[in-house]
Amino acid sequence: MKRNVMPGFWKMQRKTNKFAVEPLPGPHKKAVSIPLTVLLRDILKYSATAREAKNVLGQGLVKVDGIVRKERRFAVGVMDIVSIGSENYIIMPGKKGIEPKKIKDAAKRLCKIKGKSITKRGKVQLHLYNGHNMLTEGDYSPGDTLVMETGTSNIKGVLRMKEGSRVVITNGKNSGIQGKIKKIITTKSSQPNIMVIESDSGDIALPKDYAYVIGEDKSEIDSE
Repeated sequence: MKRNVMPGFWKMQRKTNKFAVEPLPGPHKKAVSIPLTVLLRDILKYSATAREAKNVLGQGLVKVDGIVRKERRFAVGVMDIVSIGSENYIIMPGKKGIEPKKIKDAAKRLCKIKGKSITKRGKVQLHLYNGHNMLTEGDYSPGDTLVMETGTSNIKGVLRMKEGSRVVITNGKNSGIQGKIKKIITTKSSQPNIMVIESDSGDIALPKDYAYVIGEDKSEIDSE
């Protein structure tokens, strides 16, 4: 990837070199993801060079959602949990893209349900934000967020998309803003359903899909 087209939140100098590490294809779009090399070297400063970052990865010191990742181009995105040794981070949406926030532990992760379907055998299959699918017998709806044990498929709870729940905005000009769902407006047309979020900067109306539930009474993200 040429540096002049890389996302600004990568925090890399554009004129020092012509090329940058290109993220591998995956569940996160290229414009809102970070290759592990860039995360380690340019954002979190765990290494000074790409070679040092490769060495850290090669030692198995980096986990994404509880799974060791050694590929330098592996891309992380919104709500991924990144563990580097004993330090843990969650990738959060921000005004200019995405950014890591330090958290106290990585025991749980929040997975938004983007859709669900019925298999040929009559099982309910959930389609999650990160491209994964899973079979379940629980009563879950698109828009809800599963609280899952990191590194496994164990569901520890569910955060409902309902009035009063806490959300973070993941798309658009208000990306990164957190607030409480004030109202959900169901449209009877091809237009997306609308959500009104009560935030510190006032009420925000936006498509329902732009919101990611992170808690009900309070946020489940235990940041430092």
